[in-house]
Amino acid sequence: MTKTTNKLGPKTRHYAIPRNVMLTEEIIEKARRIGKGNLSAGVRKAVTEYPMDANTARASDDQA
Repeated sequence: MTKTTNKLGPKTRHYAIPRNVMLTEEIIEKARRIGKGNLSAGVRKAVTEYPMDANTARASDDQA
C-alpha cells in the first residue's frame, strides 16, 4: 500500500502545448536535422539555445 502525500510549493507545468507555426521547407529540413528527424524537437532545441540578449537579434528575425 502506498501513501499519497500533498507536495508543497508551486506546481510546475512540464507538458507540451500544441502550437501552429509557419515555416519554410528549408527551415523544416533544418529543424529536422537539429532534432535528429523530429521537427518539434529541433524547433525546441533551436529556440532554447538561441540567446535571450536583445542585442543579438537580427533585423531579419523580425519578419512580419
